[in-house]
Amino acid sequence: KSPIFGAFIQDQWEINEKNTLLLGYRFDYDKIHHSVHSPRFAWKFSPNPYHTLRFNFGTGFRVVNLFTEDHAALTGSREVVIKSDLKPERSINGNLNYVWKILVGDKLINLDASAFYTYFSNKIVGDFDTDPEKIIYDNLHGYGISRGASLNVDYNFSFPLSINLGVTYLDVYQKFDGENEKSQQLHAPKWSGTYSLSYKFRNNLTVDFTGQFYGPMRLPVLPNDYRAEYSPFYSLANIQVSKSFKSGFEVYCGIKNIFNFTPKDPLMRPFDPFDKNVDDPISNPYHYTFDTTYGYAPMQKIRGFLGIKYTLK
Repeated sequence: KSPIFGAFIQDQWEINEKNTLLLGYRFDYDKIHHSVHSPRFAWKFSPNPYHTLRFNFGTGFRVVNLFTEDHAALTGSREVVIKSDLKPERSINGNLNYVWKILVGDKLINLDASAFYTYFSNKIVGDFDTDPEKIIYDNLHGYGISRGASLNVDYNFSFPLSINLGVTYLDVYQKFDGENEKSQQLHAPKWSGTYSLSYKFRNNLTVDFTGQFYGPMRLPVLPNDYRAEYSPFYSLANIQVSKSFKSGFEVYCGIKNIFNFTPKDPLMRPFDPFDKNVDDPISNPYHYTFDTTYGYAPMQKIRGFLGIKYTLK
């Protein structure tokens, strides 16, 4: 056991009606990692109720708990290899956010746009590419980047319909010392988004349609793998109908995964999870082994649900 000592100070200044400034600083110390300094800076500019601009800057420090955070290390047949003492992750990050409320009649369109950038001087990411039978964890010999932008729009119509649309662009990669090419992170689609529509009838009947979509993402494949290295574009959507009563009861039903999408061949050799027959040259000429790391989407097909809820008043 090692005690951790820390101190935190933060102050916010209302410079004027339009500008707000926040400064913060955190200090941590323990025998293993010694002194850790984490400053923070935030600025908000709001010239009127319809426009708000925010900027945040700070540093990050995180001790990795490998087996509680990365479940891939506990599934499948890959051997977990930790090449060295894993050091804490360290980063510098910045975020710019703009909120614009557009008046349309007596309603508002809420537009929320963000851009973000994070630089990792150390980042612990499992290496699934070097050896198809191992997950290799090591400190980052180089640097990592996570950058992107997002846009969300929501609007409530004059009739009881509300919509929400959101899209995110994300570029996550590592650049290793001595290498010119960057390594794109696994299971990190560059494009993703959400969408929802909600309509409320007069008799307390509500219909909700919600979903997410994902662009292609790089996946861990084996040598001579017959599966694609990148996932296809796909969407997961649900619909729910709910009816509430004055007594506090609510009845709801719906359908999940209405497009009935499931990933193709997410498991390698699911019929041989203990690799008892991997050396058979006839049934397994490419020496595939049981592997679960390819999965990129839920494996449950279209299904229905029904429920009842009671709220105490």
